[in-house]
Amino acid sequence: MTNSNTSPRIPLEALKWNPCGPEPDPDCRLLAHINIAGLDMHLEAWEIDQDDHDFQSVREETMRSDDFDTLASIMDCRFETITIEEREYVLFATPYGA
Repeated sequence: MTNSNTSPRIPLEALKWNPCGPEPDPDCRLLAHINIAGLDMHLEAWEIDQDDHDFQSVREETMRSDDFDTLASIMDCRFETITIEEREYVLFATPYGA
């Protein structure tokens, strides 16, 4: 694992987030574009709920519950979150399709 002190950083204010969640709350999912070494990628932010026992679940409104559960099962750990506009999100990067 790379030391976080030497990892490349993308400042939050450098990202242009676009709401992409379903109505009535499109901000439950956000989408930004990033490029890593010439590879265009989607950076997705899914809003989560976290209970008193530190259990995380993606908000039902995101329509990503199954995807989140699968990723959480693969990673077998709690995801770090980021706060955007006073909401808690987990981030996922995926390459653009061909």
